[in-house]
Amino acid sequence: MNLRNHWFARCAFALVAVAAAFLVREGLGRLAGGSLPTYITFYPAVMLSALIGGIGPGLFATLVSALLVDYFILPPQGSFAVASLSDAVGLAIFTGTGVFLSVVAELYRRARQQSDTNEAEALLHDRREASARWSRQSVLLNAGLAVSLIILAAAGWQSARNLRAVAKADEMENHSRVVIQELERLVSDLKDAETGQRGYLLTGEERYLEPYQTAPGLLERRLAGLKQLARDNTAQQQRLAGIDTLVLQKISELNQTIELRRSRGLPAALEVVTTDHGKKLMDQIRQLVAEAQNEENRLLQERAAARNVEAGKTLQSLLAGGVLALLLLATVFLFLKQENARRTKAEAEVRHHRDHLQEIVAARTEELSRANEVLQQAKEALRQQREWLRVTLISIGDAVLATDTAGRITFLNPVAESLCGWPENEVLGKPVQDVFRTLNQQTRAPGGDIVARVLHEGRIVALANHTALLARDGREIPIEDSAAPIKDDNGAVSGVVLVFHDVTQKRRAQEALRESRERLELALLSSRMATFDWDIVKNKRTWSHGVHSLLGTKEETFSGTAEEFFQIMHPDDRSAVQAALSRAVESTGVYESEYRAVWPDGSIRHIAARGRIQRDNAGRAILLTGVCWDITERKQAEEASTRLAAIVESSDDAIVSKEPV
Repeated sequence: MNLRNHWFARCAFALVAVAAAFLVREGLGRLAGGSLPTYITFYPAVMLSALIGGIGPGLFATLVSALLVDYFILPPQGSFAVASLSDAVGLAIFTGTGVFLSVVAELYRRARQQSDTNEAEALLHDRREASARWSRQSVLLNAGLAVSLIILAAAGWQSARNLRAVAKADEMENHSRVVIQELERLVSDLKDAETGQRGYLLTGEERYLEPYQTAPGLLERRLAGLKQLARDNTAQQQRLAGIDTLVLQKISELNQTIELRRSRGLPAALEVVTTDHGKKLMDQIRQLVAEAQNEENRLLQERAAARNVEAGKTLQSLLAGGVLALLLLATVFLFLKQENARRTKAEAEVRHHRDHLQEIVAARTEELSRANEVLQQAKEALRQQREWLRVTLISIGDAVLATDTAGRITFLNPVAESLCGWPENEVLGKPVQDVFRTLNQQTRAPGGDIVARVLHEGRIVALANHTALLARDGREIPIEDSAAPIKDDNGAVSGVVLVFHDVTQKRRAQEALRESRERLELALLSSRMATFDWDIVKNKRTWSHGVHSLLGTKEETFSGTAEEFFQIMHPDDRSAVQAALSRAVESTGVYESEYRAVWPDGSIRHIAARGRIQRDNAGRAILLTGVCWDITERKQAEEASTRLAAIVESSDDAIVSKEPV
């Protein structure tokens, strides 16, 4: 039976070759201790199957080899699943290379068949010449095949080494990610402990201390894990030692405030809190954690870059080996089969191009002329667009200043010229700090270099509050707005644009409004009145300072919640006030009530309140705004009048009332 002409026999041969490659690989793997490249014996099996049986058996051998490797060799063994990215990449590369080898082997087979045909034809004409030609062809074919196999073997070996390096880089990347995640959890645990402390300080309820009570043990385990992870990094070990010390100090500070709250009350605990010692400790912890995270991010980037380099090397090795082998075999095959055809074709093309050279030159000249016209049109459109943009920037009401990446001024519109006091032609190319000088009007401190900050951060940055521009003539002009990066089509920062405007009138209006509010507050205090707002949607109440003289509360302890408000109110008045609020919200829109406030010393003050509901477009109540005032003296007068009337009614004597003259 002719193996080359029987499809089933060729596939059976491919199956036997793959099985033999698998057994040889298992035996060599035991001898090499597991360090043998995964696919080293399967490449020859695929190439042999394709050389003898053709492209079909070669592809069949590639498929069977991939399945055997996936099921019996790659983890998890006994399953067709792939555990890691590097294994998946290696399997995909092997499959692609197997297809490539099958195609190359098919080219080689066809070249041999063509050589056999050439030999038969030559024998009919000249045996000596045919023998010499066949000898040269055989040398070329066999040398091309041998060199191709050597190149592929070298590429496979190098690829296996690179894949192991990729796996190691993946492992180190995961290590850095775990460290970063654990550092974030450490800060989160400290925040939870601090939150529990604050809840307990404010309420005095022990249930708020649960996060704080679990924090010490959790933090200790977290730090121990981090130290184990960073055992090979001296700098990180030093940072973790500093974090460990600061965490102990922070836990001690939390414990101190909690014990003070238990033994001496909230004011004593607040005295410790207001020293900002705890905040400084947290700031130091955050700084060290940020440094550690930055270090891990740097290592992560380095390891990712190393992994990418190794992956690139793997791909380069395979591509280089495959391309070189393909070029060798293709060159031999084409040399044998197509050399004469290429020469004939080349001569015909030369004659054709020589005969039609003038036509080609004229056509090319016409193409260049059209391209030049298109280019000129594009330049004109770009010029018009730039001119339109410049006119727009000159015409807008805000001041606009632009710089390059070195912070040197490239554009200044007329509004900016007026505010800064510099004409554009004098400042082009100057550092922006020489022209755009700012300070804080409250602290008198010089403003920061906002352009440098935008260039560094690559995002929009707003000017600080109370910023004033120092003009060339010494004027201080209050300004506000922002600076933004100018980015090209690739997203790279090519400069900064500052947009700002004079807010002198706005600042004056704000100051006048503040003074008006202060005068209103003073008037309310002098008349023993107060204002209140109830945000119905958020259920939040706000009061003016005068409320404390009406309700007998203190500003530092009274937050104005509904619970506190009704706790101060006389119990007999609460239902009536609630009913008045409900009527105002649900129907009338007007709130009117009188109630008694019980002061801490037990005295009673009578309060009257009036307000009006504001509604949204759908008619839903959203805000109650009102005023309240003390009517105790009026109530006392009414009660005295009532008692006097009762005395008159119950007396048997005649009582004469006389108006004073």
